[in-house]
Amino acid sequence: MNLSSIESKNYIEAHLDFLYYVGKRTGILKNSMNFTAFQNLGLKVKFQCRDRFLKNPKLLDDYLTLYFNDLEPEKIKILEGFRKRISGDFVILKYLKNHAVFIDLTTSKIYLVKALNDRLDQMIPGTPKMVKATILPFMDKIIYDGFLEPYTIIIGKGIKNDLSHLYKKAKEKKELISEIK
Repeated sequence: MNLSSIESKNYIEAHLDFLYYVGKRTGILKNSMNFTAFQNLGLKVKFQCRDRFLKNPKLLDDYLTLYFNDLEPEKIKILEGFRKRISGDFVILKYLKNHAVFIDLTTSKIYLVKALNDRLDQMIPGTPKMVKATILPFMDKIIYDGFLEPYTIIIGKGIKNDLSHLYKKAKEKKELISEIK
């Protein structure tokens, strides 16, 4: 269900470098803060940097323009994946061996999402669970961006059955999405 350790490391490095830029550029971080200090901060500040980017996607263009010659091609490709991101409310319907099943509550599309390092079923136990998330392409897979915000909503049996039926129909029609193109 997870990326390989090398894939995860590459993704996290590229994403954290970008979030550090966003934090400094938008004033969330002090100009005197170095990258190591940023890495050691808790999730709250990193969430703020991520949310600021989601509200102002032009920050990605600015970052890639400014650092294009300094970035490895692999990191550029990772960051380019953010252009195809899908952010919103999802239900994690179930955890399978190779991925988690995310249902987009706006479109009813069903995505097969891999975790980064930590197994999703350990981070957010029990299903179904409603979460606010951003998913994006990574190589030939779909991942979440590293930030999941679970809701405290309990999904009842009726809705769970409806979502399971939606999943079953999509599976039969081969409409499960395993790549964002």
